[in-house]
Order: sequence, then C-alpha cells, then structure tokens
Amino acid sequence: MDRIKGFTIIELVAGLLISGLVLSAATAFFLSGHKAAQQNREAAENQEQARYAMQFMLQEIRAASQILSLQPDSLTLVNHGGNKIVYQAKREVLYRDFYQRPSSTIMSTSHPLVGQVEDLVFHPSGINGIRVQLTIKQQDRSYPLETVVYPRVE
Repeated sequence: MDRIKGFTIIELVAGLLISGLVLSAATAFFLSGHKAAQQNREAAENQEQARYAMQFMLQEIRAASQILSLQPDSLTLVNHGGNKIVYQAKREVLYRDFYQRPSSTIMSTSHPLVGQVEDLVFHPSGINGIRVQLTIKQQDRSYPLETVVYPRVE
C-alpha cells in the first residue's frame, strides 16, 4: 500500500504552536520598543518645553528695568514696558503672571509656560546675579535646569 505523503494533524498543530510562540515573542518585542520610543519622545518634548520656558524667563529677567522681589519660590520684576511680571510655580505649572502697573495687585493675565514642574527656585548669586533652578519631572525621572542670570537693572 502506498502511503500518501503529507503532514499529520499533530505535525500541523505543533507547527502552528511554534509559529504562534515566535509571533507572540516578536509582537512583545516590538511593543516594548514602541513604548520605550514613545516615553523617550515625551521626555524629549518636556525637556524642550522646559528649556524654552527657562530661556523665555531668562530673557525677561535680563531685560528687566527693576527687580521688585526675589523669593525662593517666586520672582517679581518690572519689564521694560513698565509692567509687573511674576514668575512662580503653582500646581506643577510654571506661570508668568502679568500686571498692568508695578503697584497693581490685580492680575491682568496668567500664562502657563511649562507643566510637570517639580521645583522652581530663585536665589541671589553674587552681587547682581539671580540663580534660577527649574526641575521638571517625567514619570519617575527628574530633569534639572540651572543657570545664573544678571539683570541689566539701571
């Protein structure tokens, strides 16, 4: 009797199981790589936003006509247009609060500059310098930015 050549049901099932395991492992590997890339992209975006916010704040501090108040958690200055500006972090967001006049206590607008702020600290540095420390957080990591700026106060 001639035997018909082909695969038995056991061989087919074994082949399907092995193929399924290989495909599952490849999918898990791809998904973990995709998740890591997404986390890195988000961290890079947050760092870029923090650098932009820091640069914006430093330019305004440098161009200030007067520093009204320097506290560890806030900085109040008068800009070249005669408006009072307050930088402070509230509820993990760095805000730039705008007042029409230096003596005003009524805020005109408040602009969020960057979120996920872990810490914002202002300290005097040297004779006229201001040390600015901004730390943002991304999941379980912190990204600190620190610099010293010298206002061109008259």
